[in-house]
Amino acid sequence: MRGLMTPNARCACVFGTLFAILVPGCRERADKQNQRTPLVSPSGAFVLKMPVERIAEYHYWRLEIRDTACNLLYKDKEGFPARFNVYWCWDSIDIVWLYNSDDGKVYFYSPQKTTQRSPSSLGDPDLTCWSKHFWGFGRRNECGLPVAPPSSLYPEYVK
Repeated sequence: MRGLMTPNARCACVFGTLFAILVPGCRERADKQNQRTPLVSPSGAFVLKMPVERIAEYHYWRLEIRDTACNLLYKDKEGFPARFNVYWCWDSIDIVWLYNSDDGKVYFYSPQKTTQRSPSSLGDPDLTCWSKHFWGFGRRNECGLPVAPPSSLYPEYVK
């Protein structure tokens, strides 16, 4: 009877094999430069987080911008379906860029100083409001503004 595996040994072998296959895939995703969360802005003043939240029966990526004390400054109301990938990065002047793989849309979130507190500035002591803007599709600027996302925003298949 040598060489036969007990049911428990077979189960452990199957789970061990699945673990060996799945874990490297999980690590690979975290290593992508344009999908790291949390991600500190170049100035060091802001922190971008991209949690996946359950809303009703679906999961969504929800962009959050926080200060260094972890106070919530902005949270995207819409979110992006989590069954698709989204990619994000900061540019050199603290603008957040986001690429949605579902439809190829590119958005940017820009900070704006204000003297009035608004719902989008939540708890920011410097009264920085954030606003979301549609930029375009893929690498095509549709908004007409003289801004462009960093090339590091895009996944390899868009290049």
